[in-house]
Amino acid sequence: SYNKEIEKDGGLQTPFIVGAVFRGEYKVWEGVNCMADFHSWLVSNERIKNHPDYPKYIDYKNAKLLTELPFNELEKVKRPEDPIKYINAYNGANYDHYFLWREELKRKGDKSKFMISNGRIIGGNIKKAKLIDLNLHITGSLANNLKTNNCSIAKGSINYDDMTSWESTTEKNKILTKDYLKADVLGLEELY
Repeated sequence: SYNKEIEKDGGLQTPFIVGAVFRGEYKVWEGVNCMADFHSWLVSNERIKNHPDYPKYIDYKNAKLLTELPFNELEKVKRPEDPIKYINAYNGANYDHYFLWREELKRKGDKSKFMISNGRIIGGNIKKAKLIDLNLHITGSLANNLKTNNCSIAKGSINYDDMTSWESTTEKNKILTKDYLKADVLGLEELY
């Protein structure tokens, strides 16, 4: 599960912070390159290689560690599938997934892996992980669904009118935004 927060500069929306949770580990990317950095993390072999489910040895006969292989040989190694199966954002079809789509197009330039209907990204893949939007399958807001389903995390609120670029926003607003984002992401993870 992931979410991003944006600054609204006129009509232009620019992500300035992204939060994601994967198997209980919450991570944050901040600043003007936050979405590109998040996308890089999603597609990186480093993330997969460092995950505890990933086998430490690839060649049991010679006991070669993954870390001993040159990077270009890592791509040739048969390994278990990426543990990320789904990339979920609440209302992502209308907002969040567009920013990931843009980063994926920069990387691959392949539009065919995404399904767009009436201006919404209703499906797609980043590597083998499927983009999903829980909001397409349940009704109501994230806040309402967290409350209705007795989730332990409640969605907060922030004033987007106070938001400017991450680099120029106040420390107070950075703290409020980080707390708000974390509650969103962890709440969505619990709901999903």
